[in-house]
Amino acid sequence: MQLRKVPDPVLRTKVSLVGKDENIDNLLGAMTSTMILSNGVGLAANQVGVDRAVFTYNFEDNFGFIVNPLLMHGTGRVANIEGCLSIPGQEFYVPRYKEIEITYMDYGTKKLKYMSLYGHLARIFQHEMDHLSGKLICDYEKEKIHHK
Repeated sequence: MQLRKVPDPVLRTKVSLVGKDENIDNLLGAMTSTMILSNGVGLAANQVGVDRAVFTYNFEDNFGFIVNPLLMHGTGRVANIEGCLSIPGQEFYVPRYKEIEITYMDYGTKKLKYMSLYGHLARIFQHEMDHLSGKLICDYEKEKIHHK
């Protein structure tokens, strides 16, 4: 799959939800391979030009994918440096929740599931969920970050 980079307009597009009867097996496999070959820890579908609410992730060599995620709640805020496969060679301070609660579709059972995450994995998920809504890490540069 071709990795899309700034200023490709597809990166600014909010993606469509995956339907319950939609087969995305090939997409998930191709995205995971692309993420691994790119040395990434996450990859959203619109980063490879696909209009679907799905992302893959790699956390401590555990690979997975999330379909139709929705952030339900977040607590605590911390700013940290992030990079992005779609913005090569640049890093930005990005404020994120320390802990999050999300819902998502279990692709195997087609049922809604709930997940609570914290730390670096929560940051990865928030980064990829931003992609799915057309937001990039460079957008946070406009926000003031205060360190205590």
